[in-house]
Amino acid sequence: MKQLATTLIYLASTLPALAGLSGNQLLEICRRSSPEDVSFCQGFILGSVNMGSDVQHYGDSRFIGSGIVSACVPPEATLDQLVDLALGHLEDTPETRHYSAASTIWLAMSRAFPCDS
Repeated sequence: MKQLATTLIYLASTLPALAGLSGNQLLEICRRSSPEDVSFCQGFILGSVNMGSDVQHYGDSRFIGSGIVSACVPPEATLDQLVDLALGHLEDTPETRHYSAASTIWLAMSRAFPCDS
């Protein structure tokens, strides 16, 4: 059962990449002011952070490899803070925007909230 759950988590984490949403596309959506676009932007970022955290904590290295980037997002972090960090990273690193939006967001979180090791 645990193996099935881990596999599903891994597969779900790849959906944004399979859907082809790049950092460029997400940034374009997030710059719009319609309520639908704002909601999509916030939801995508929060979902990416939650998925990255789930894969990091519950993932099985047989499925996700040992090179996962880690981040320790504090539970006190607000949605506005996560959105600001993600969009700031996309704005500041245009050379990475062609990558998967979800993986770029997780990289931004890892830089903002490194784990103590």
